[in-house]
Amino acid sequence: MTSGPVPTDPLALAGEGRPWISSAGAAVLLGPLAGLAFGVAARAWMRLVADDPEFTWSGTIAIVAVFTIVGALQGLALAVRRCGWRPRIQTFFRVLAAISMVLLAPAQGMVMFPALVLAALALGRPGWWSWVRAGLAAVALVESLAVAVVYFDLSVAREVLGWFLMVALYMSMALALALNLRPLARPHDDLAGPHQSNA
Repeated sequence: MTSGPVPTDPLALAGEGRPWISSAGAAVLLGPLAGLAFGVAARAWMRLVADDPEFTWSGTIAIVAVFTIVGALQGLALAVRRCGWRPRIQTFFRVLAAISMVLLAPAQGMVMFPALVLAALALGRPGWWSWVRAGLAAVALVESLAVAVVYFDLSVAREVLGWFLMVALYMSMALALALNLRPLARPHDDLAGPHQSNA
């Protein structure tokens, strides 16, 4: 039985003992599938909070396709990380995955995009000071409340339900995006906590 540093990053712990989660092949497969699921969920949420819940098929397909593409790129970047490729190659795919997040900003996603980025940074950078990460998470939460108050023009029950579903949706997305924001580990030590670099 071997011993080593115990990872303290909750995103790293999520894959401990679950090879099907931590493998590169699973990342490539689950990335687009997760993006597809998020796209469908986002479209359903938009219908719930819209004053006029009439949507076109073209718009629905476009939104789901964008989420699927972003998910596929996130999965690809994570797969490269799991394979332990050179840091420069990993950084290239991480940057590509990060840039793809901009695709989530247009239309209804624009108002919550800053909160999504802040929450992902708070979750994905365990080496940052705790008060910095807590501050980023707090700003993201406050923004979500402001969005509900300013942009939702619904009954109280639908506004409350819409806010809770929005927080659940964007928190899940932030958790997924945070996987590629974690610092790069040294070679052959992908999940090591104390040995992470600052990249």
